[in-house]
Amino acid sequence: MADRIKSIDLLSAEKRRDDGKYYAYRIHVVFESGKKVHVWRRYKQIDGLRDTMVRLLGATTQLPRLTSKIYLKRSSVRQVAEHRMPKLLRFFGQLLAFQENIAASKSLQFFLLPTAGDISRAQLPDPEDVIMFGREKDEAVMARALYDYEAVHEDDLTIHAGDIVRIISTSEGWALGELNGEQGNFPEGYVQIITEEEDEEDEKDTLTSPTPQSGPRPSNAIDELLQTERDYIQGLIDVRDTFFPRLRAIITAPEAKTFFNNWIELIPAHQALLQALEAAGADVGQVLERELPLLGGPYAKYCAGIPAAQALYEAKLQKR
Repeated sequence: MADRIKSIDLLSAEKRRDDGKYYAYRIHVVFESGKKVHVWRRYKQIDGLRDTMVRLLGATTQLPRLTSKIYLKRSSVRQVAEHRMPKLLRFFGQLLAFQENIAASKSLQFFLLPTAGDISRAQLPDPEDVIMFGREKDEAVMARALYDYEAVHEDDLTIHAGDIVRIISTSEGWALGELNGEQGNFPEGYVQIITEEEDEEDEKDTLTSPTPQSGPRPSNAIDELLQTERDYIQGLIDVRDTFFPRLRAIITAPEAKTFFNNWIELIPAHQALLQALEAAGADVGQVLERELPLLGGPYAKYCAGIPAAQALYEAKLQKR
């Protein structure tokens, strides 16, 4: 009978430079026989293990998707490694529950089998730049909600503009966060990571502005729809007037066109929709039925350019 794995713990991550700049995660494995081993694995190797497990266990298996790219603040390799560690720890914890599946159990044990490199590394002292991971040292990633999001599914989290949310993990455009003791999912683009500089500014604002700056919440669904549309338009305008000029100073005109495509066209389209909604009063159904299809053209064009924008973004990150 195979020696089953009893526990898997993620102890630390250390910087490697033999194949580019990356961090290798130190994994502590305890078997039911009492045997203990340390192995070091790269993030892309762990992501490959997940793909293997999904193929063996079926696509419906509830395993968290491990995002291949994460952007935090100015995104250093170390920041990304630290941000990924709690999610990786939960991932390995979930894998232990699937050891009843013989094929999955064998794949997991093979993945955690110490290599010659692991054995040699275990005999060396830790480098100075090793990241030590522990619950008490796990620095929370905080974000400020930019827009309201009402929970649609049971595992969603309702957030409102201005809320400060603790980010637990991100995956495929969605974030898992915690607010007021509740956890759930919401669109990643609805929040912005808070930097240390912003924390300091917030403290100054708290001293000088004791009263809330936000207006009253809408009292009914129609008012909320109108307010949401106004906020969305303002967001589009803010990007055009603030973010465009700053980014344009560091990228070329063709690159700016690739990133933003027809962003400018979205503003008058939404302004027309808002004007029609405000004039409709309580009868917004007919307005939405008439006006929403008109947004299809601009958004079809915008969405068609997203793959090229993503490719350019990835290329820029590789050159950092």
